[in-house]
Parts: sequence; structure tokens; C-alpha cells
Amino acid sequence: MNKLGYEHEKAHKEGERNAASEAYFKARALILDTPKNRRLFEAGFDRGYEVTLTAISRTERIRQLLRQEARGMTSGEIAFDLGKHFPNFCPSRVWMLLKHDISKGRVRLADGLYYYNAGFDTDIATEIRAAEALLKRHGYVFTKTGGAA
Repeated sequence: MNKLGYEHEKAHKEGERNAASEAYFKARALILDTPKNRRLFEAGFDRGYEVTLTAISRTERIRQLLRQEARGMTSGEIAFDLGKHFPNFCPSRVWMLLKHDISKGRVRLADGLYYYNAGFDTDIATEIRAAEALLKRHGYVFTKTGGAA
């Protein structure tokens, strides 16, 4: 990250923290607005702020896992690997979390295995999807052919 990006992020974080601090103490008249209480609030805010920046959704973790493995994975394998990050994650949730990605073509489901479609994120694929959406709005219908998967 370049220096300007770091300074910009730092300024944004401080602005958010100052606004949250003002709102917190204004809403709580019984908590004294002292320098010590401000420091305590700011320390808690900073910890929470850093966590939210690194937080990744379950669906994005599955996408990352499928990209890393570069092979088909069963819902059980995915659930086992995600169990490290999300306790009590069960295989039945995999399809529910990926159904949008499957419908858009980002993830393929074949013979009980989930695959990440590496070509989904390329510029040409994005342009083709935009063209398909335009044609569908004007009544055209598409059928899948026996091309590359």
C-alpha cells in the first residue's frame, strides 16, 4: 500500500472513531466524558474496526477455498475446512450459500462436486454477461451448447 493510501485510511478511521465517540458519550449522560474513558472507548473502537476490515463472509471463504484447491470439492469437505473459521458449519449450508454463485456461473456443481469457474472473473467474461443481460431484456433466449466447461 502506498503512503497516501495508508494516510487516507488512517484519517478515515480517526474520523469514524471521533464521530462514534461523540455519539457514544452524548447518548450516555451517566458515563463521564473523561480522557481516561475516551481512551478506553478508542481502544475498543480500534480493535473492532480492525476486525471488521479483515472479516470475510462464509460465501467468500468458500470461494477462496475453491480457488485455492482448484479441484472439485464435496459439501462435506468444504464444511470441514470452514469449520476452522465458523464453528458448527454443516454441509447443508454450502448449497444455500453458493446458489447465487451457481446461478451466475461463478461456481459449478457437477456430480456432487463444487468447482470454481476461473474464467468468471476475466474482463471478457464480464462483457459477455453484460451482453447476455442486454439481449435477454430484449426477449432473446440462450441455450447452453457443448462448448468448454
